[in-house]
Amino acid sequence: MPKHVLHQNTSGVGHRPRNRSPPAKGECRFWLAGIGEDNSSAAGKPVGRTIATMLWPTAFVLTVGVFGFMPVIPVYVFLFVVVQGKKSFRQGIIAAAVTTAFTYVVFELLLSCEVYKGIVFSG
Repeated sequence: MPKHVLHQNTSGVGHRPRNRSPPAKGECRFWLAGIGEDNSSAAGKPVGRTIATMLWPTAFVLTVGVFGFMPVIPVYVFLFVVVQGKKSFRQGIIAAAVTTAFTYVVFELLLSCEVYKGIVFSG
């Protein structure tokens, strides 16, 4: 790409770095990907937050196995939005309704593919 095109970009993306010196210790030249960052600050994060983050998808998979997709999706999305996302009750209901409707329309109606009903509802 020609130099003049790179320097016309005002967003900062695609700009050539003006400082050609090697990066200082802890400096990240690959700012977008986070490559080269000093991750020592990650050690200070609480372990409980990490465990909670891992439990959400684990709980989803286990409850889908027992109850199936259609009953679990609205409950999971609502709880995730309200509890983990700290959004309002109304936003949780809207997100749950949209996600459930999308899943039903795409899989049941458009693809004519019956979603997994789970151990409890499979009869």
